[in-house]
Amino acid sequence: MIRQRYRLKHKIGDALYGSVCACEDTYNDNELVAIKQVSLELATTLLAVHPNADNPWHERRAITKLLALPPHPNIVHFHQEFLHNESWFVVMEHCPEGDLWDRVRGSPNGRVPEREALRLFRQVTLGLHFLHTNGIAHRDVSLENVLLRDGVCKLSDFGLATDAERTCADTVGKANYMAPEVVAGEVYAPVAADMWSLGIVLFILLTGSPLVYRASEKDNDFVAFLQLGVRRVVKAWNMASFISEDACKFVSTLLQRDPSQRLMTPDLLSHPLLN
Repeated sequence: MIRQRYRLKHKIGDALYGSVCACEDTYNDNELVAIKQVSLELATTLLAVHPNADNPWHERRAITKLLALPPHPNIVHFHQEFLHNESWFVVMEHCPEGDLWDRVRGSPNGRVPEREALRLFRQVTLGLHFLHTNGIAHRDVSLENVLLRDGVCKLSDFGLATDAERTCADTVGKANYMAPEVVAGEVYAPVAADMWSLGIVLFILLTGSPLVYRASEKDNDFVAFLQLGVRRVVKAWNMASFISEDACKFVSTLLQRDPSQRLMTPDLLSHPLLN
């Protein structure tokens, strides 16, 4: 079925358990799509050694849920998913403009101007709000997992996604973006952990650099951040002239050590800075 319908154009890149290719959908006017192939045998082997790695079975559950919902402009659109010859295939929209990290690296001075950063951030927040509203916590929100198509941000990569209502204890995600409670190995609410990661996304858009390597009490930079706060970190980095005090306060509402003190997506979307 896959060879009958999809014509290979080129390989986009390697994935953890397989590869992603650009293909033409011959059943749909040769529309260009991205197809991810996941070797379930390889995934089983690697997860036995690294249980906190991306899990294609978790991803499949999230994607199946998304396929049953109306598409959202700030979530990568999935066309279909299926099993074939011990592999899992996911057909999704093709996003040829790379990810938000590419966008940051390609910007003058290696950071995104505040107004543009807030515009992009609002789109990511809308996508995350859609997930949370529909019972999905992402758990790997990062610049690298936000793809761009026609200048529009689209959250992708659901390999660590979980039920938004459950409590978690596994230490998952990218080191720079992990919430302190996740790093500490505490039991945590995944939606609140997503909000910390979202705050790091905005911080990197504005500054071009992660706040800390890891939000751990053993990390001197993190301890200093807890004492200083966002505004004073920005001043110490000599960036106060192009990041406003309002933007610093806004980021601070997400980068709270206490998860219960973080703003949630509805609060962000009604905030004056995003409107």
